[in-house]
Amino acid sequence: MNTKSPFLYTLDMLADVDTQTVKSIVAAGSDIALLITADGLVEDVYMGPDTPPANDVADWSGARIDDIVTEESRGKIDDMLAKARTTDAPPRWREINHVSPGEDDFPVRYAAVRTGSKGDVILLGRDLRVVAQLHKRLVEAQLSMELVYERIRQIETRYRVLFETSHEALLIVSSETGRIIDANSAAARLFSREVEDLTNRVFANRFE
Repeated sequence: MNTKSPFLYTLDMLADVDTQTVKSIVAAGSDIALLITADGLVEDVYMGPDTPPANDVADWSGARIDDIVTEESRGKIDDMLAKARTTDAPPRWREINHVSPGEDDFPVRYAAVRTGSKGDVILLGRDLRVVAQLHKRLVEAQLSMELVYERIRQIETRYRVLFETSHEALLIVSSETGRIIDANSAAARLFSREVEDLTNRVFANRFE
């Protein structure tokens, strides 16, 4: 009994379509595509018209796929190619970083698809450089905010030390509400109260 869905059955017919149709499918489904031979060589490179150019992509054709990805991506790319050649499981998208001399790594999310009996595989990719740049800016903004918070904490610590070591009674009172915002230990002793008991009380009520 054939349990294959009509859609998957239709995909089996792709072997009969013309080259231009295959190219159109690749163009519609990816920003970048690589044709990898059974020997691991990049036989052809496709860059979509809306994909920002990269300085070294033109040099990928003829290179070994392992030589144009970062060291930590080699295991992932080898695993993708092996599974595409030996199994009929649906392709799994994985992020691969390409080496880009003089620039940040070139991240692409790829899915590997076997193209025939020779062992050739097409890597259909989505350009992640814009996402990577946004992530980088977010990290930089977070680091900048942490530096600001650290300065604020240091200022607050210095303020607290000076506030508490003063022998004079010190109160900070809101000019809008007349309530005590903060008080030091000397002020608490003067009013015979705990600091917490003075906070948020109306300052004028401390007197007859």
